[in-house]
Amino acid sequence: MIHSAFNKKIPNTFEIKNDLYCNTCAESCPVGMTLQEWGDLRVGLTSYGVQIWCNRHKVNVMHFDFRGARVTVNATKENRILWQNTDSR
Repeated sequence: MIHSAFNKKIPNTFEIKNDLYCNTCAESCPVGMTLQEWGDLRVGLTSYGVQIWCNRHKVNVMHFDFRGARVTVNATKENRILWQNTDSR
């Protein structure tokens, strides 16, 4: 099933105050390279909420549990963000 998300009540401007990184990536980042260049994170929806996963180290960085609550999102433009359920269970 494919879902779309759209709600203009949340700003669609850059609002990040603190970046999230894998701690192991931070410790192993090569000299001369930024964490933004070195990091290899994947962000996606789970049956709980949203997970941030480090592809480089195959570890969970953070997993948000929405406890079944509906959340509001702003996808900037209707149908711009699509997600497909890839759960094989």
